[in-house]
Amino acid sequence: MRRAPERGVRDRPKLGAYLPGGTALRKILRSPAAPAVCVASVELLCVTWLVAANVAGRPSAGDVGRCVLLSVLAGAYAEGGDRIERLRRYVANTTFVNASSLWCLAGALVLPVGPAGAFTALLYGHTLVRARRHRSARPVRMIYTAATEVLATMSAAALIAALTDDPDALGTSLRLGAVGVLAMLAYVLVNQTLILAVVYLASQPTSLRGVLPGVEDETMELATLALAVLLAVCLLHAPYLAPLTLPLIVVLRRS
Repeated sequence: MRRAPERGVRDRPKLGAYLPGGTALRKILRSPAAPAVCVASVELLCVTWLVAANVAGRPSAGDVGRCVLLSVLAGAYAEGGDRIERLRRYVANTTFVNASSLWCLAGALVLPVGPAGAFTALLYGHTLVRARRHRSARPVRMIYTAATEVLATMSAAALIAALTDDPDALGTSLRLGAVGVLAMLAYVLVNQTLILAVVYLASQPTSLRGVLPGVEDETMELATLALAVLLAVCLLHAPYLAPLTLPLIVVLRRS
């Protein structure tokens, strides 16, 4: 009896062939329209959640005060450090991590879900105005980045609201400190996943490693977010000391 020839390693079907709709899924991900669909979906989700959260929420006077103080600090840094930021965009071999993540995470730690998202939207509105003034960034990319930041900020704020009865007490105990760390990780996970997803769909690299940020960039980002936690604690428990974090932020950005 004649035996059928055995399949070699190269003849074996790929893993996706065993999954229902695997071939169709690969075709969708490789479609030229995939990046645009991803961008439109993220922006639609951002607008929907942002509007719904602010319609349902009722911020307190303390929330408004912290939002104003945070906006003043962010605006002062943005205008004062504008030259540094533009140089970092164009100078080669220089690490650049947008400092907006610092203000966004701080907002997520000290504000309710709706106001935190609104603060991030206003922050990026100001960033978009400055970018158009200096022609330093494409508005389409800036709007998508803003959408990812708003979703990441609101996700972190929602996590805090779900795990704590009194968000204003953040940092006063070990458990509440752990909640702050979890919120920071949620912010990073949502933000980087949404950014890397559209980059992956647009560039179609041979491996995921090709779109991942470098170790130096990740280290700078973690240092920036750690400073955001410090700023949030100041805003909650010693707001008069919050402006003292500005020199630390400037030194970090110039490093």
